Amino acid sequence: MSSSSGAQEQAGSAALLAVRDVTIDFELRGGSLRAVEEVSFSADDAEKVIILGPSGCGKSTVLKAIGGFNHITSGAIELRGKPISKPGPERLLVFQDTNQLFPWRTVRSNIMFACRVVLGLPKSEARAVADEHLAMVGLERFGDFFPHTLSGGMKQRAAIARALSVDPHLLLMDEPFGALDAQTRTHLQQELNDIWGRTKKTILFVTHSIDEAVRLGSRIIVMGKDPGHIKMDMHNPLHEVFEEDIEAEPVEAAEFRREIRALLHQVDDPDVTTPPGGQG
Repeated sequence: MSSSSGAQEQAGSAALLAVRDVTIDFELRGGSLRAVEEVSFSADDAEKVIILGPSGCGKSTVLKAIGGFNHITSGAIELRGKPISKPGPERLLVFQDTNQLFPWRTVRSNIMFACRVVLGLPKSEARAVADEHLAMVGLERFGDFFPHTLSGGMKQRAAIARALSVDPHLLLMDEPFGALDAQTRTHLQQELNDIWGRTKKTILFVTHSIDEAVRLGSRIIVMGKDPGHIKMDMHNPLHEVFEEDIEAEPVEAAEFRREIRALLHQVDDPDVTTPPGGQG
């Protein structure tokens, strides 16, 4: 399987998103903890970039820094050449928690509220945008429902619709399907691929699941830990297959998963030479 570390080594200046040599320390009582060290990558328009790694590798920390929620210790994060220093509507974050919607508002009202506050739309236009995005995620019949009446998967679809309704440059997704059952998770993976096919929004998606990374990403950034760093930035040669059918199982998929598993299990030591594709 082909892979590339070019984006990892040098985030291109023309990219939509550029993350350059980012280090993040958290101050603790009696010292500090280095969560991420010298992470660099870029993302272009219409890419689906998966950030994959074990718990504690800093993948969510990096995503939240891109969202403007975590301060970086050194390095730079830029969106179309402009530094990111705080949250903004051009970077919308969807969390793992399925209770992201305002519980006192209907699903439609949640989306309309975002459109009115962020885009400044009048009520009639906000409703039209909300209805368009409810239809996009298959919730057109549930606009008048309150969040507590919906399943976890439906809540996540509504959260995605709300994020997309304000037309962000980046959709940031922090293990958004991690709390769902396997069947719902697969269904939403296909829906996300379908939504991406229609919108071509740049998506950064954090997961610890190799299978989810392979089924969703056009690129996969593999991270290691202690502290968090990038092991490999690789093209996914199977992404078009899975965009067509999330449940497809091409013969190459098993080998590609083994390659990624080997990277995840590889000890970060220059004397260790376990090749990608070896036993993980």
